[in-house]
Order: sequence, then structure tokens, then C-alpha cells
Amino acid sequence: MEQIQNKNSMKNAGRLFFILMILTIPISLLYGVLYDKIPEEYRSLFSILISQGYLLVSALIYLWVTKTRMGRDLNFKKFKISSFLLSILVLIAASPMSSLLNTVSQLFAKNTIGNTMFDISENLPLWAGVLVIGCLPGFIEELIYRGILYSAFKKHSILFGIIICCLSFGLMHGNFNQIPYAIYLGVIFTLLVEATGSLASSMILHMLFNGMSTIYLYVLPQAITYLGQYYEEYANMDLDKLLSDTPTKAELLISANSLIFPAIIGLIIAILLLRKIAKMNGNTLSWQSLCERKDNENPEKPISGWLIAGWIICILLSILSLYS
Repeated sequence: MEQIQNKNSMKNAGRLFFILMILTIPISLLYGVLYDKIPEEYRSLFSILISQGYLLVSALIYLWVTKTRMGRDLNFKKFKISSFLLSILVLIAASPMSSLLNTVSQLFAKNTIGNTMFDISENLPLWAGVLVIGCLPGFIEELIYRGILYSAFKKHSILFGIIICCLSFGLMHGNFNQIPYAIYLGVIFTLLVEATGSLASSMILHMLFNGMSTIYLYVLPQAITYLGQYYEEYANMDLDKLLSDTPTKAELLISANSLIFPAIIGLIIAILLLRKIAKMNGNTLSWQSLCERKDNENPEKPISGWLIAGWIICILLSILSLYS
């Protein structure tokens, strides 16, 4: 009976992912129809709310239909304050590698998320911006990917669950700029869930990551204004142009080269911290534990056509984003 439930949970999770990805098409069409009717200053806000809204509704319907419980099935529970404090250090240590992947990916794909976030920061107070950009996606995306997908596919093995949920998480962003660093951060978030035994830990870390990026965009204009009082190069700086301009290949390569060493050191530190968190919570993060099969009695092929079809949709949307 347990193996049947495992099989069903993986198939159901794959089906959910496909439905979420196929729904991006009518959601995008709806946004296109309403685009001219939305005040320009609120278009980016509306785009985030509608995209996160359908994800949340779909996830809640899934939990209801499959009778999945947040605490029992998705491990949404309290975790130690000491683990939280160390997870902040994990985030700091992991950030240089995320920046490196973001920089390298811009050699092939344009960074569009920065403009969207800046548009929101210009038209909403700080608390609302942090809520919309930081907290909302952090909760919803972690619920789906580290919650529903990971809890389903880790029943095959922890490593398999990490690969499936993080690949799906990266691809769902729908552009080749975000995919590499989203997959990487997904791995960090998933390992944190495994280390703490709590989905709440990755939700909070995801919120912190998005929140810090949001606060940076709110602080940046004020910092430039302040520096403009003392330095001429900042006095005439056009922030809109700065964020919209695509860095040259030479600039990106220089930036990437400067990030390689801190990215490698930071990744090593992040892994050591995650292992420390796991030990504090009575868990183990080792290559052997990650690879251990959990379905040896009845091996199965957990990757369904639904999951593959969802990946294909994501890749096609990412290709289209190169020409939009």
C-alpha cells in the first residue's frame, strides 16, 4: 500500500507541475489583454500578483484534493532558533555563487527581473514591496517545490527528490537568465529542509533572499542621491537607464572573474554550515544518505509524462523569452 501511495504521490506531483506550467499560457494571454487597461506604474505589481495568485490557488486545490496535510506530509513545522541563525549564514555564504551564475547567464540572456522589481519599488511603500516580492513568492514557491514536489519525489531517494524539485523550480522561471541560479538556490533551500526537517526553514530563507534584494532596490536611489551631493558621477546618474542597460560582454566577464573565488569559498562554507545544521537537528547530510534508495522492494520509474511535458513547456517559454 505504501508503494502505491508513493507512486501516486509522484505522479500527482508531476501532474500538478504540468498543470501549473500549462496555465502560464492563458495567464500570460490574460495579462496581455489587460495590459493597456492597467496603469503603467502598477503593471509589474499586477504581473506578480496574478502569477503568484494562480500558483497559490492551484497548490491549495491540490492539497485539498489529495488530502495532503502541511504538517504531516510536507513537514511544515517549527525548527530551532539556532538553525535559523545558521541558515542566515548559509544564505550569505551561498550568495556569491548565485551572483556568479546570474552574471554568466547574462552572457546569453537578458536580465529582466531587475526592471520589474524596480518598477514596484518606485510605486509601493517598502513594507508592501517586501511583502509582494519577498514574502509572497517565498511562501508559495516553497510550498510547491520544497513542499509538494520534494516530499513526493524524495520517496524514491533524497538525491532524486532534490534533482526533480530543483530542476522544476529553475525551469518554471521561464527565462535562461534566472534558470541557472534558481536551480542552484533551489538545491540550497532543499538541503536546508533536509537539514532542519522543516519546510518552514526554506520558506523563511527564500523570503530573506528576495527581501534583501527588494530592500536593496529601495535603498539604492537614496544612496545615489546621497552620494550625488559629494561625487559628480553620481549626481547625474540615471538609475532607470542603469538598470535597463545590458552590460557588455567584457563587463560581464570582468564581474564573473571577480566572483569565482568568493563563490567557491562561499559554497564550501555553505555546505559545511548545512551539515552543521543537520547534525544539530539529529539529521545526516552525506553523499551516501542523499543517494540511498528508499524503494528497493519495488523499484519504479517515477518520472511521468506529465513531468516531462511540464519541462518541455518551460523550455519553450524560455526560448520565446529570448525574442520577446
